[in-house]
Amino acid sequence: MRKPLIELSDLHRFAEKVKSQMWGKQFYDAAQQVIGIAASPLEVAGVLLLSRSRRLGGSGFRYVYLNDLTPLSEEAQSIAGQKVCYGDIVIVNPILMKAAIIEIQGEVIHGSGAVLDQDAERMTALQSMGFDVFLVTHDMLNDKKQLDAIVKSVCSRLGIRYKAKSEAMKRAETQLRANVLCNWLELGN
Repeated sequence: MRKPLIELSDLHRFAEKVKSQMWGKQFYDAAQQVIGIAASPLEVAGVLLLSRSRRLGGSGFRYVYLNDLTPLSEEAQSIAGQKVCYGDIVIVNPILMKAAIIEIQGEVIHGSGAVLDQDAERMTALQSMGFDVFLVTHDMLNDKKQLDAIVKSVCSRLGIRYKAKSEAMKRAETQLRANVLCNWLELGN
């Protein structure tokens, strides 16, 4: 994970500064939708599919955090070999004080065995502390049935009532999925 190009606070401060200029309001509104700093385009796609409103094609989870720091217990530290972990996407039910962690597996296909070993250690450490950890790939995000099953499971684990999507919501989800899972290197061509 490389250092972010900009910090979230700097982005929001800049958006506030240019809000009164031409296109500034649109930039400001877009900047308000940025909820954190992602480590990969696949994490961005995942967080959009999970956190956007259901009307806009997302799953509608409200308390979603990107690369959230989780201090590890002593037992978990001995498993992971580190004092803290960063959950790719963390979904929280603040009423029950429960969290589910979505680990986006972009490196599984192209990565090394060392990446897989580190992911397994982090996942086991987090599970030893009672977190539900979901390993999610690009293909799982791209398959509406698999993603819906993951959403149902997260809802169940966090004590959130699952609601089936209307036909309009399903169409919006198909469009959102096509937009966020496209080849970002070809945008604008």
